[in-house]
Amino acid sequence: MTQYAFVTLEACRFFQIYGPPPAEWFDSLLPSLLPLPSFRMGDGSLIVWTPDEAVAVNESYCAAFALTDSGLFEGLAAARKVEAFNRVLRLVQANVDQSTSIPSLWRSFNSDSLISIQSSPRAKGERARVLFDRKKFAKIIGVSYGVIDDDVDLMDRLPKVPPETAILSCLAGVLKDLPKNIPRGFDDGAFDLEATNRSLGLGPSLDVWYESKLTETQRKFVDFPLSRSIRVRGPGGSGKTVAMVVKTLRQLELDKAAKRSTRYGFLTHSQATVEVVQSMVRTMIGDEKTSEIAGDGSLLYIGTLYSLAYDTLGTELRGVVPLSLDGRQGREMQYELLESVVKDYVATDWIARKGGCSNAFVELMEAAAAQREGGAQFLYEVLNEFACVLEPEGVARSAQKRTEYISKAAREAWRLQLGAMDERRVMIDLHARFRKEMREAEAISMDQLVSDFDRFLDSNAWELTRGVSGFDVIFVDELHLLNRMERMLITSLQRDPSSRPVVVMAEDTKQDVRRVGQGLRSWQRGLDGMENFDLNEVFRYTPQINSLLRAVDEFAPTLNLQEDWPSYSQESKLPSGPVPDVRLFNDLRSQYDSIFPEASLSAKKRKSGRSVAVLSCDYDNFKRYLLAGQHRDLFIPVESREDITLIPSRGVRFVLSMPEFVAGLQFDEVYLIDVSDAVLFSGEAVGVRDKRRGLSLFYLGASRAMSVLHLSALSDAGGVPGFIDYAVRA
Repeated sequence: MTQYAFVTLEACRFFQIYGPPPAEWFDSLLPSLLPLPSFRMGDGSLIVWTPDEAVAVNESYCAAFALTDSGLFEGLAAARKVEAFNRVLRLVQANVDQSTSIPSLWRSFNSDSLISIQSSPRAKGERARVLFDRKKFAKIIGVSYGVIDDDVDLMDRLPKVPPETAILSCLAGVLKDLPKNIPRGFDDGAFDLEATNRSLGLGPSLDVWYESKLTETQRKFVDFPLSRSIRVRGPGGSGKTVAMVVKTLRQLELDKAAKRSTRYGFLTHSQATVEVVQSMVRTMIGDEKTSEIAGDGSLLYIGTLYSLAYDTLGTELRGVVPLSLDGRQGREMQYELLESVVKDYVATDWIARKGGCSNAFVELMEAAAAQREGGAQFLYEVLNEFACVLEPEGVARSAQKRTEYISKAAREAWRLQLGAMDERRVMIDLHARFRKEMREAEAISMDQLVSDFDRFLDSNAWELTRGVSGFDVIFVDELHLLNRMERMLITSLQRDPSSRPVVVMAEDTKQDVRRVGQGLRSWQRGLDGMENFDLNEVFRYTPQINSLLRAVDEFAPTLNLQEDWPSYSQESKLPSGPVPDVRLFNDLRSQYDSIFPEASLSAKKRKSGRSVAVLSCDYDNFKRYLLAGQHRDLFIPVESREDITLIPSRGVRFVLSMPEFVAGLQFDEVYLIDVSDAVLFSGEAVGVRDKRRGLSLFYLGASRAMSVLHLSALSDAGGVPGFIDYAVRA
């Protein structure tokens, strides 16, 4: 007889917000590995609940997970079980909240109430699928039946599932034995939920937020009428996203009272931010109201710009799969693909073009192919050229456009500087190879999707449908991460093209490590009478860390960054903490052998690896740490935005990542390593662009720390940069 693990709805929400159980739990199901109470019967069935439910757990709604002798999701590797669990949690959420969508890249198959999805990204080599039944009965809100083969077609070969009575009988047996087995005085011992809620902007209702939680400036921003565009700026942790969400929900309340049907779009760059916003909305107004205002065809659309493009174009109906609908992940994947293309190109056709290129261009191309210093930033510049020039101008589809591109020597300052005609020919060659790789992968790149969306927004079809699908007001979070082409789409999404655009945007240009927003101040100046709000109260890091970041601002003018590096007069509202320390190591090995065991010890003392992160500023070194074997069991690697969901809510392994991959997250203690001069500034002869990127990378990494910040650099990589010495002394 099949046994089940029952996870209450509140426990499902807990794991969605704070992270899944550690990978070891899925095989052993030991209560000691969980940050929540659980009880397991002798026959194997178990139940997991939250401390708040305690004596009333028998009244809770549950998701059921079929168990085998190998625990949950038999047939998958431990890390893949965590990914599958996270995806099932999303299915459970969608089962109770109609505003929650299933990502198209999960390639779902449906048959009546049954749905199967990919258990993890195909890019990771996993082909298995998870079977889930969305049928609700009694206190059951969905059943996960585990892993099925990739080739199971739910239309032709319907899997046999146990009857509902068997599942309910199993639940009844667990609940019968539960009262005498509920642990008393349960202490999760992992982290402070109140503090974590606060850092995520979760907890209070909308009324409480509006009446007593907002700062004076946030309140002014929320109350400012939507008669013109508004920009809110501020450092990480100043509450930009919270203020945007409160303003959106307040406007919906005012519209309802006035019987207005204003339609809002809340667009972001990353799916992680979408999920944070959705969690905020649910905690502020509840599931029922969220479904009412944010369901299909409703007054509020929450999603990435790329998911909006995908939905509007109906791309899924044509069987076209986008590389990603998450901006951060998509750009990472495009970077890896271009890196492979450049490496192959340099080994083959490069010899025919090399002689006609400048020495500087040759050096960058060959550095990118060999993964040497300077090559990574060059590849991101090339991707920006693809996204903002070659794709939107249709260069790949027109011989005339290609001729014009090659012959046009004058180029705006924000574009990749290509002085020789052969350098522009190289761009066309690389773009053609990149497109070929995408075709062979049977996928469409993010930039191709955005380019197609731009053409659609200039079509007769959009003109006829914008009254239904367009927006009266567009909220844009993470504006600093949208490139030129993506920003140009925003005003085209208006319902009424004759009215003045109303765009409410939040940005922190210092987090723009890749400088995708370079040269776009003119776009904002084109929004008539835009009102600006600067948030200067910070709630995520101590006064000492705040002072360090302000000292960096004071150093920035020496690099002639001008308005590209705004100076915030921020003030921390957290209690005091230790002054950030700086250490200099002779080489990579000595840093590795010192920092990693120290971070591990700190994670164990804090009883939560989630509280400690080691963030490397050097991509090449980061890869070396991942491959090294000595300290491999001490950390949880986060190599992309999707890996964030794999960070468990309890455990004693610290997080190893790079600042860009954990943007938006906070840790009690951060070891920011490889902040060496050669890494951040790439030597003495580089231009302002690279200096700006170095400052931004440091700013992003340092602002991930809430209480304790350690910095370290390597002597053989240039030592400690001057701006860090200046900031620490200050």
